[in-house]
Amino acid sequence: MTKKLTTEEGAIQKVKKEISWYTSFLGESFYIELQNHGLAEEAYVMPILASIAKEMKIPLVASNDVHILRKEDADIRQFIRSLRFKKYEEIGIADKELYMKDDKELSNALLKILPKDAVLKAMKGIKNICDSCNLVIPDTKHYPRYRDGNGNIVADSAALLRKKTLEGIPQRYPDGMDDERTKQMEYELNIIINMGYADYLLIVADYVNYAKEYSKKIGKGIGYGVGPGRGSGAGCIVNYLLGITDVEPVTYGLLFQRFLNPERVSMPDIDVDFSEEVREATIDYCRRKYGIISVAGIRTVGTQQGKMVVRNAARFLGWKYPDEKEKYQQLGSAIASAITSSVNKEIDEIRKEFSDSLSENILSIATRAEGIANSFGVHAAGVIIGDGQPLKEIIPLLYNTKKAQWVIQCDMNKGERMGCLKMDFLGLKNLDIMTNSIRLIYKRKGISIDLSNLPFEDVVFKEIFAKGNTGCVFQFESGGMKQMLVKFGPESFEDIILLVASYRPGPMQYIPDMIEIKHKRKKAEYIIPQLEDILGKTYGQCIYQEQLMDIFHKCAGFSLGKADLIRRFMSKKKEELFLKEKEPFLEGIIKKGASRKDAEKYWNELVEFAKYAFNKSHAAAYAVISYQTAYLKYHYPIEYMCGVLICAKIEKLPVYLYECKKCNVQVEAPDINLSEEDFFIKNNKIYFGLSKIKGVGEAGKIIIEERKNGKFVSFADFLLRVNIDIGK
Repeated sequence: MTKKLTTEEGAIQKVKKEISWYTSFLGESFYIELQNHGLAEEAYVMPILASIAKEMKIPLVASNDVHILRKEDADIRQFIRSLRFKKYEEIGIADKELYMKDDKELSNALLKILPKDAVLKAMKGIKNICDSCNLVIPDTKHYPRYRDGNGNIVADSAALLRKKTLEGIPQRYPDGMDDERTKQMEYELNIIINMGYADYLLIVADYVNYAKEYSKKIGKGIGYGVGPGRGSGAGCIVNYLLGITDVEPVTYGLLFQRFLNPERVSMPDIDVDFSEEVREATIDYCRRKYGIISVAGIRTVGTQQGKMVVRNAARFLGWKYPDEKEKYQQLGSAIASAITSSVNKEIDEIRKEFSDSLSENILSIATRAEGIANSFGVHAAGVIIGDGQPLKEIIPLLYNTKKAQWVIQCDMNKGERMGCLKMDFLGLKNLDIMTNSIRLIYKRKGISIDLSNLPFEDVVFKEIFAKGNTGCVFQFESGGMKQMLVKFGPESFEDIILLVASYRPGPMQYIPDMIEIKHKRKKAEYIIPQLEDILGKTYGQCIYQEQLMDIFHKCAGFSLGKADLIRRFMSKKKEELFLKEKEPFLEGIIKKGASRKDAEKYWNELVEFAKYAFNKSHAAAYAVISYQTAYLKYHYPIEYMCGVLICAKIEKLPVYLYECKKCNVQVEAPDINLSEEDFFIKNNKIYFGLSKIKGVGEAGKIIIEERKNGKFVSFADFLLRVNIDIGK
């Protein structure tokens, strides 16, 4: 209001004027809302509003603010508020009324301050509003269309996809494609185009190739800004020809149907790893190309789970009951230590161990607060790209001030259901490590390393992998992995793919048998000969999802599309869906020569395998990065380890410095007159970077800038010339 109102009559006249303004264009759709949460102000204002509504013939509607679902959860609202303000917060009478009331509760609350006729009209208003609502959210896709270099939508994306795919053949297959690969390419193109995903692949290929070129531009021709692929997309030969992935799928038996299945209609999902150097620039490129109004991040919702919600409940109760604070803290820690995942899932066992009243107070809050949203963030990788119209016309948006970007107000799954397309721009530090390494190699030796076309060398498998010399090698750094490598003795890239996929809970149980079979101390057994072709490279074990699909396809006669569906049903434990395929499977494999007994036994084994089966396409793509890092470590240890140190967090430096020692790479201590801001190589030694000294950080720049005026001749000279607060 522009003028302070001093009388009730003045306020009423102002309200009437506002009502007249609203009804002038809303007509009968304008309602006066009546509420009662127990506030004195409501008891005063609501009867006046009801009287005005009667005088002006304005319909009434009853409502209640809802912050909690049930009345008895008022203490959970108090708990959350207290955590927000980091102290005990009392709640008033009104706070306890902010729950979802049924008609009787709502009516009774209003009757305490309003006449019966007004309440009846207000309750009827709820139904009137509901009856007048007719919201139909159209099932419309808002997928982006590929745009050319001038920003124009390409009319025939199918033709362009085919053209760009064929243009990739000379680079990927200098001697031409054989019939098998040509046939596979044509099959995939037809599926992609017929399912309407030509634009999608063109868009991904466009920003992937932009990122690759941008990385090289930064590094004056040298850079590795995009990984070789990840996920099921590596099984698509069209992706390979477009430059989206760098794994030749036919060579490694990767299946297109795992990526895109015409019998399972769903959007393909191409996740891409970017170096941190190019990731944000690539997203900005998409904003410029497809419109800043059509590109947004994805909101994430943080919740309190398991151990955290128990500790927070204990903290809150310690604030509420200061005399018991220490007891609550001790109990909170003890209960949290006993939880493996979820309070609610483990509550019966927890209550057996913690049955006292204080523990019950903690658990009462924790079980009800678990899963409640308590923070919002931005998805680390997901980006929505719309169809050109403003996203705000399609889906609710929220501006994240911390990240300075718009995000959709729901998670990625709901966003996709509303017709939006999610792209994944993932950051992978190892790409920055390799980029730094190959730039150092070029700078020092004039050698340009093409990481996408490295030769597979026996010496790398023997000296790095088979000897467990895999510190700072992607996916193979852990002590357990190193021990397993020594026992296994990998000799080929297929072995590296296998170990990436199998060194996980579940399939790890098969590694001892695989080692025995690999070293010919045990023989693999197959119930039909065809299984050896499928399982031979994994030493008789079914490790990959693609193998599971091949078994159903080649041994039991299912289409690859159907085999992929069965694989999904098995992995998600949807017994009612995959058990009906049991008999057709048994019949198919028996026709290939298996006995009924062996076929039944093998079916049960496959059901178990399916729980752990890994996506070979993803394993193959990540095995490429494993080999690339191993190759650089073996051939160029000083440049590679310098790249590692440049990208390292300070707390990880001792581990990497020890690895340098193992590689006979000498690292010089920080030198106030020699060290640069970051690690660098000189005289075949790595010199410690000033910014990587704990507590120095950005002050390293000040030191280096002052050094231009001459070397520091003493500590006193340093103190006089450099005005910095180290560690503050």
